[in-house]
Amino acid sequence: MRDFNEIIKKAKKFKNFKIVLVEAKDAETLKAVSQAKKIGLASPILIGKAQEIKNLLYNLNLKENFEIINALTQEEAVIKAIELIKNNQAQIIMKGKIKTNQLMKIILDKEKGLPKAGILSHILVFKLKKINSLILLSDGGMLINPNLEEKIELIKNTIAAARALKISPLKIALLCASYKLNILDDVSSSAYFLKKTFTNEKNLEFLGPLSFDRALENKANILIAPDIETGNILGKSLMYFCEAESALIIMGAYVPIVVTSRADQSETKLNSLALALVAADYLKKEKI
Repeated sequence: MRDFNEIIKKAKKFKNFKIVLVEAKDAETLKAVSQAKKIGLASPILIGKAQEIKNLLYNLNLKENFEIINALTQEEAVIKAIELIKNNQAQIIMKGKIKTNQLMKIILDKEKGLPKAGILSHILVFKLKKINSLILLSDGGMLINPNLEEKIELIKNTIAAARALKISPLKIALLCASYKLNILDDVSSSAYFLKKTFTNEKNLEFLGPLSFDRALENKANILIAPDIETGNILGKSLMYFCEAESALIIMGAYVPIVVTSRADQSETKLNSLALALVAADYLKKEKI
């Protein structure tokens, strides 16, 4: 898939997929799920204080019929969302007006939370006007300073997302300030071990360590940041300064999780929903 129109077109083919929106009293997110319902992308379930959600829907002039589940606290809203996922009554969790750390704390809880396939990691998918393809960037939102084992897992998550989007062959660039291998530098030296780990993967090439400009010159379609600061700043620079079309999801849990920021427009949130649906379909087939 080369752009978000193709992702949305693919996601529309799925039947009976439902999105559960946690703490749904958020204008831009409600606009996104309303549009998703309108175009036949998925059916949203809204969780939170029911009357406040209804009032906001009225004020936004959103007239679609939504399923609304009342929850008086944020913890109750997240727990009810998780129950829907566990009972296969919904396939995607999306963040509304709740802080990411509060949402993830409950999702990661061993008793109340979601089952994990591995380490959870954040993935930004973006499309630049000058490049006729989608590029994935990880991790700018979950893992603060990933060690070698965590990098292996976040790369696996990113590969899964890329394969869900039918991107092939995969070119993975391990971003670094320098493109010369330096065994005394953790970021640079880890590139050697990461390459060996994925030696047997088909249609996959590791590039690096590489600077960002050289990664683009080599047509990399997966960018692995050395730490969360680099990934976050690079991702937001692409989104806000370069006006890249984008989508954001968290992979590694039982289902994809849509975690966008309050500054993101409804278009980014809709793209993220479509991306999550495509990823969920891929994961479901892989489990089979």
